[in-house]
Amino acid sequence: MIFETTVEGGFSAAHSIIDYPGNCEKMHGHNWKVLLSVRTGATDSLGLTVDFRVLKKLLKDALSELDHSVLNELPYFTGRNPTTENIALYIHEKLKENQAFSGLALGGIRVYESETSYVNLIP
Repeated sequence: MIFETTVEGGFSAAHSIIDYPGNCEKMHGHNWKVLLSVRTGATDSLGLTVDFRVLKKLLKDALSELDHSVLNELPYFTGRNPTTENIALYIHEKLKENQAFSGLALGGIRVYESETSYVNLIP
């Protein structure tokens, strides 16, 4: 059996998609919702896969630079559009940089640009 443990976070930011043939090329904002999942086949002595508080902190740390920013102005997005796909990659890279994430197996990152549109990053 495999357990998948998931937490939710979010951030608000503005962006524009350069060379997009439509309204998304104009500066606009979103309230993104992010789901972070990790997978494991075991639980600890308490019966937990990983403490929700630990995962929430990891996700909050990964999102901190994005919140209330203009994504196009962040160094990570120099030379790349701040699409929902690239935001998912950014979050993945930030998680990998965090020592507290080592030893955890990423199950996936889901980034919602709106209530009805999202991208899944699946390792």
